[in-house]
Parts: sequence; C-alpha cells; structure tokens
Amino acid sequence: MPILSLRTLGNTFTGSMNSRMTFLFVQYLLTFILIMLAFYFNSQLRFMLNTPPGFETKDIIHAELVYESRDYNYYTPEKIKLRQQRVKAIDKALDMSAYPVGNESFRIHFD
Repeated sequence: MPILSLRTLGNTFTGSMNSRMTFLFVQYLLTFILIMLAFYFNSQLRFMLNTPPGFETKDIIHAELVYESRDYNYYTPEKIKLRQQRVKAIDKALDMSAYPVGNESFRIHFD
C-alpha cells in the first residue's frame, strides 16, 4: 500500500516530510512532461493533417473493386454474364476516355 510505504519511509517528522515533498516533486515533474508531450503530439498531428500530400489529387480514377468469391458455386451463368457485361462497359468507357490507358495487351476481352 502506498500510504503505508510513505509512512514507513521516514521515522521522524522531517524525514517523512522530505520524502513526501520528493514524491510530490516527482509527480509534478511527470505531469509537466506528459502535458508537454501532449502539446507536442497535438502540434505534430495538426501539422501532418494540414500538409499537402506531395502529389496532385485532381483527376484520380476512383474504382470500386468487386468482391471475388473463392467459392466456385457462387458463379452461376447469370453472374458470369453480368460480370462480362461490366467488363465490356469498362472497356468501352476506357476506349472513349481522353487519357491513354497503356498497353492494350493487358485489357480483358470476352468475345
């Protein structure tokens, strides 16, 4: 128990008072250090949140990825046909885009 340990540290009144003052000083010192660390981390967080990422975020393509099941019973002929239609629609949209897509051999075609 902390109270009993504090009482047994100093047998005389002055020894007990000195040990209490020492523990109080250590407690205030730790509190001050923790408060300074909190201010430092808060300023670092604010700095990182308000700093530009270093690259342009304009014209970034947002793609929603489709869930791929590893259960082959999930893929019915209707779902496979819907997937093929989605891929064809994406290919058509990429063909009409103003930006170059890259190597055409990487495209998936279901013909």
